[in-house]
Amino acid sequence: MTPTDSASTHGLVSHPALRVAAAALAGAVVAGGIGAWSGSYWAAAAAAAAVAGLAAWRPQAPAALPELVLPLMTGESSLRDAQTGMFHRAAFLALAERDWLRAGRYGGAVALLVIEVDRLRQMTEQAGPRVADALLAGLGRQVLASLRAADLLARFDDAQLAIFLPQADATGALDVADRVRGMVENLKLPGLPDSARFNASVGVAVLRPLHQPLSALVALSQQALQQARQAGGNCVRAANGDESWWPPAPSDSRADDGTTRPARGGDA
Repeated sequence: MTPTDSASTHGLVSHPALRVAAAALAGAVVAGGIGAWSGSYWAAAAAAAAVAGLAAWRPQAPAALPELVLPLMTGESSLRDAQTGMFHRAAFLALAERDWLRAGRYGGAVALLVIEVDRLRQMTEQAGPRVADALLAGLGRQVLASLRAADLLARFDDAQLAIFLPQADATGALDVADRVRGMVENLKLPGLPDSARFNASVGVAVLRPLHQPLSALVALSQQALQQARQAGGNCVRAANGDESWWPPAPSDSRADDGTTRPARGGDA
């Protein structure tokens, strides 16, 4: 669902043709009564115009509001992060699970991108959480405008965004990732000088959901994000989706049979 899907549900009659029909009918009824009562053509015409205007009127959502804020006005606040208006992590994963199961049924690969603004956690510790809120909200508006209708965007944690791309291949996912990285480099925020610059590390995972849980995709994307951090940030790294994946191991990293279990992502 896009943030503006529910904006058309306000008002007396939502469909334009129905509003026109209602206006015409109401105008005719009232105009006929006033014309018969007063014998005046002009009185009837004025009454018809007034009633038509009232019948066709409906309140509009404020056009100046950012599109990420509109869902907070239309009954979806329980699914969204209160500071940015994006889906929060739990809602995002629930919606992604639906598309993950669909891909497993009909085939195709899906992609998950995790974007972390470099050094944002340190900035938050120094200046407070409102820094991260404002930065991620501004970035989220730009990213959302560049995505397809079926794609999902969320605030994944205090310093991260996540993008779920159904029916995506590695080439397309990496293209989106680098585009988002460029958005962070060029991000301008009110109240900050033009010289302020931000960078982001992006982890990308592309996987076919064949007998694997969604958590496998999440683990691979986090692994790729860690590789981007280790490379110095401001870059994109992709996980190897062909490697085997294991569920999270116990704290002693040993399987039930006593052998050492590989870490998630297939790394020993």
